[in-house]
Amino acid sequence: MSDNLKLVNFIIKELIKNNSHKLEFIASVDFAYYLNSEPKQNFAQLAKRAAMVQWNTILITSKVTSTDDTHFYQDFEIQIPTDNRENSMVYGHTEFVVIRGLLSKVTIKHFLSKQDFDEFNNRLKASSVALL
Repeated sequence: MSDNLKLVNFIIKELIKNNSHKLEFIASVDFAYYLNSEPKQNFAQLAKRAAMVQWNTILITSKVTSTDDTHFYQDFEIQIPTDNRENSMVYGHTEFVVIRGLLSKVTIKHFLSKQDFDEFNNRLKASSVALL
C-alpha cells in the first residue's frame, strides 16, 4: 500500500469519526473542495459536510482505488432513514487528489439532478439518526 493511499484511507477514517482537527495539517494551502456543481469550498466546509453526513445518515463506501497514486476514487451510498421506515438512498462518487503528500482536492458528486440534490440536502439537514 502506497503512502498516498494510506493518507487517503486515514483522511476518510478521521472524517467519518468526526476528527477533522487531526486533518488540518495534511490539507494543502490551496486545498479545494467541490460538492456537485457548487462553487469551490475550503477544508472546514468539507469537515462540516462530513460530520453532517456521518451523524444524519447511514454511509456505505467502497474500497479506495487509484491507477496513478495521485487521484483516488471511492463510490458511496448514503441512506437517510425516514419516518415511514423507508430509506432515501443516494449514490455518488468521491475523488481525492494527493500532491506532494498533501490533500489537494476533494470532489464529491452525487448521481442526482440539481433539483433532486437540493431536495436530498434538505432531507439531510432535517434528518437525525440514532444507531442503537
